[in-house]
Amino acid sequence: MRRRKIRYIFQEPYLTLNPLLKIKTLLRHAAPPETPDTILTESLTQAGLNNASDVLTHYPHQLSVGMQQRVMIAMAIIARPTLIIADEPTSALDESLREEVLVLLKSLQRSQRMSLLLVTHDLSIARRYADFVGVLYQGSLVEVAEAEKFFRSPEHQYSRLLVESSLRSTRESFSEENRI
Repeated sequence: MRRRKIRYIFQEPYLTLNPLLKIKTLLRHAAPPETPDTILTESLTQAGLNNASDVLTHYPHQLSVGMQQRVMIAMAIIARPTLIIADEPTSALDESLREEVLVLLKSLQRSQRMSLLLVTHDLSIARRYADFVGVLYQGSLVEVAEAEKFFRSPEHQYSRLLVESSLRSTRESFSEENRI
């Protein structure tokens, strides 16, 4: 029962979802025993799939990558975990879907009163969606701070370099947009 308290959303859903199983079977494996089909459909709907009952009948390869990622989210939330670890959950998605998925994850975090550990290399995502930021350097956690404090005054030298680099690339892309 404990293993259902922590769930994981993988970076590349098309490599994670078993291509031989229909979505209904994948969700059933992720769900607590004796979960009714209505809960399977509900979890897909909560993950942002409007045609949830239809999606249950498909194989993963019949879905877009964005839909596959939403199936991964549904598989994570179906057991009502206390923690979801999302490893670069938007890296396989195009820009328009990234924002949707991040807003969805933050909304689910609040509505289901769970913790969300968002693993990302993108500091702009951390700036917009994180309550706290942790920085890994050479395999060690070197800094943990509230997001606002972290971006205002990072303490570790590596953290400072990351934030400065992020600000510099943001300024450069902004100035390039103004030149075009």
